[in-house]
Amino acid sequence: MKLLPVLILTLVLGSCVRPGDHSVSENCSWTEADHRTLNLQNSGDRHHLRDDAVTAEDVAIRWADQRFPHQSQYETRRDECMESLFNGVARQHAVDVALVRQYSHERDVLADLAAILSFALFFIAARITWLVEFVGDLT
Repeated sequence: MKLLPVLILTLVLGSCVRPGDHSVSENCSWTEADHRTLNLQNSGDRHHLRDDAVTAEDVAIRWADQRFPHQSQYETRRDECMESLFNGVARQHAVDVALVRQYSHERDVLADLAAILSFALFFIAARITWLVEFVGDLT
């Protein structure tokens, strides 16, 4: 029972990690060492494209946060940067930019499942602990 909190903490923190953390470039351009055409029939390549698309979106937000915080042009510049990064991902992997945009909205089912299960395990452990203490106080 003592390992349960460690397991829950590991699952929760593990699901908070960004896929493929890229540095923010000065000119908001996409750079990646893996320059290859993706075969979207392959689940590994679909996962790679999803990670790149989500990372590009994250980089665009961080780029705008660094350069235009609390300014009226923030959203416009963020969106321009995001479009530039999506185009870079599309060129890098020979896919359509609309597909990259679509994949940026896809959820990582395994990460979501890990987060949901960790909260369920936490709730169950808390409930069991409460019942043991409450029932123990009644006797």
